[in-house]
Amino acid sequence: MALKDKVHDISSLLCFIWISYQKSLSNESKAKLDDLKALGLRICNYQNTLEDLSIDKWDIIIVQVESLFRIEFTTRPFVAILDEANAIMR
Repeated sequence: MALKDKVHDISSLLCFIWISYQKSLSNESKAKLDDLKALGLRICNYQNTLEDLSIDKWDIIIVQVESLFRIEFTTRPFVAILDEANAIMR
């Protein structure tokens, strides 16, 4: 059974912001998350869009640290995932 069949309103899920240190890590993360896209989740890699990265529009946002300013926060709950946290915190 697909995720979208288990959740009545997929937009009620949290938005996940996957924060990476390097572009190469962002590309690698995107490849791993493509399976989730097949489940109906809206996934955005910041490199592939010029528009604002609103957490209302996307379920998963993959973004490099230097581009966090592009994320538009709203009242929707979100979880930030730090990929390579040690490198990000330096």
